[in-house]
Amino acid sequence: MNDSDQQHIKEEDQNIRQNNPGKTEDRSGLSDPVIWHFVLKHLDGGTPTGRLKANITIADVAKNYFVRGVYHEDDKDMHFYIGTDQDGRLNSAIANIKEQADPEKAKLILAKIHKNVKADENAEKKHDDGDLSSVNSESKASSVTGSLDRKDKSGDEKSAGASSFPSRAAIILISLIFLFAVVFNVFVVEFEKYKINRFMQQQAETTARLNERLDNIKKELAKKNKETSDLIDFHNNFVPVWKEYQNSIKTIVSDNDSKPASLSDVAALTDKRAEISRKYLNAFKALQIPDIMQNFYESNIAFIESDIGFWELAFNYYNTNDQSQFDYARIEEIGNESKMLFEKAREELNGIYDTHDLSYFLKEYE
Repeated sequence: MNDSDQQHIKEEDQNIRQNNPGKTEDRSGLSDPVIWHFVLKHLDGGTPTGRLKANITIADVAKNYFVRGVYHEDDKDMHFYIGTDQDGRLNSAIANIKEQADPEKAKLILAKIHKNVKADENAEKKHDDGDLSSVNSESKASSVTGSLDRKDKSGDEKSAGASSFPSRAAIILISLIFLFAVVFNVFVVEFEKYKINRFMQQQAETTARLNERLDNIKKELAKKNKETSDLIDFHNNFVPVWKEYQNSIKTIVSDNDSKPASLSDVAALTDKRAEISRKYLNAFKALQIPDIMQNFYESNIAFIESDIGFWELAFNYYNTNDQSQFDYARIEEIGNESKMLFEKAREELNGIYDTHDLSYFLKEYE
């Protein structure tokens, strides 16, 4: 609807408010001689507003009328009322509505043309006054003609009577003009139908695209909600495993505050540390891992396996009688690799929690 149409609607609403207080939404309160009653049927429940644009020809002048609709919740339809000063011909009518899930099932009909009784009586009174003068003039002309006919009774009455009828060529010409007018009107009506159908088709296509986008958004939200739910379940199961792993490490440290007495004591500590990582690996693999956690799962498995390898290599180093045979640089390399894999796994976990607005859960890993 363009700016001109919107301005017409505002002016029409203002006129209705001035002439019909308390009936700004009920156009049936109009007092015009002729009231055109349109009904838009088969609407969805709760349709809030609607607009109607109708083109009506009155006295050979076509004019656009713009009105707001009145929604009836019980019948699930919307009513529009247009007032005109006399009867005319409806050329086209288009209704625009909002929040209609399936606009194709909505059907606009011209339910009835109401005629205001008082307005008709006034119009008939004026028409009768005008008719009286015309009747008087016609009666006078008839009397004169009659006297002339009586005086010319002996003349050629036959030729005078024949001259009062139009010729055959005139009849054919009038018929062709009438036929052309009918064909032209049919063309105009069919063209208006085509424009209306085209508009409705475009509206349906637009609605279909919007519905498709809405469905995609709903699917994305449902997917995210499902992922969030799976992530919370995983968190509740993983936190006890992680805390058991951390507490086991703290127990070794607290039980061995004093310096080890021999290399065999150091070897025993490294063996216990490797065993803690093995238990952590088995417990982590036993968890049910959701798809959203797959990258973290792979990164954490890589870290734990590297950590086990580091402590096993350290155990072998301290458990031998000749440490010179071992490559100490290799032990240091595996230790750095374990730290890097741990940081990568932690970044994966933080990223997933942040994406699903669960970053406050990360405090439980501190």
